[in-house]
Amino acid sequence: MAFLDPVKLIRFAWDQGASYWHCVLALLLASACFRLALEHHFSVFLLALPVGLYCAVFMFKVLGDSLYARRDTYFSQVDFKADRKALAQLSKSREFLDRRLQAILGLVRNRKTDQACRELEHFLVSNQWQYFDTVFAVISNWPDRRPAQHVVAAYLPVALARRQYMQALELCKWQLQQDRAFTLNDNEDVLLLADQAATPGQYRVSIRLLLNRADKPGVERKILLEKAAFIAGARLNDEKRLAEIMTRMHQT
Repeated sequence: MAFLDPVKLIRFAWDQGASYWHCVLALLLASACFRLALEHHFSVFLLALPVGLYCAVFMFKVLGDSLYARRDTYFSQVDFKADRKALAQLSKSREFLDRRLQAILGLVRNRKTDQACRELEHFLVSNQWQYFDTVFAVISNWPDRRPAQHVVAAYLPVALARRQYMQALELCKWQLQQDRAFTLNDNEDVLLLADQAATPGQYRVSIRLLLNRADKPGVERKILLEKAAFIAGARLNDEKRLAEIMTRMHQT
């Protein structure tokens, strides 16, 4: 269908050069000969038909060979061998990952949770966290959520460094569902996520992170509580939540 585009057809004719125009002229000449033979006598047309068909096949073969020689210009090339190799490698990686997670789950079932957490983190770090999404989707459904909590806490600084703020907020939301006192370990990180929040759900997560961080000893509470109050009032219009935060601010 691409050759129905006049621009592409003109470009194709230009790229083919003389061979294209020779084929066009031969086609016109053959058409004229067929018409003359048919007008002269039908038997003459039948005698000329095999010769004409042979010439047409030969003409299209020349044009096809020229097109095939320039196929990279007109058609996207698919390396099926490379695709099969990549698919086989992916399948092999998934099998390895499944075996590794089953082994770690065995540690959890044997109440060796601390060892399971260490092995999970080591495995993900050694692979530059490329399997995090797949691993988290599995371990977040384990009966014991502590390995998943440990891995998420270790991954959050990586997500922030990669500027994956929306993913970080979703992971913080999941962490808060497991532990209401969860927060990040740095004021700047908490404030950064609060600035990146864009939906009511993310605003509530950021407020919870700010308040939990403000409860930690030895931190600068004022700036955290002020940010939480701003989000509750200006973003969420939650007067009740704002009043609670203002009460905490007056108590500092």
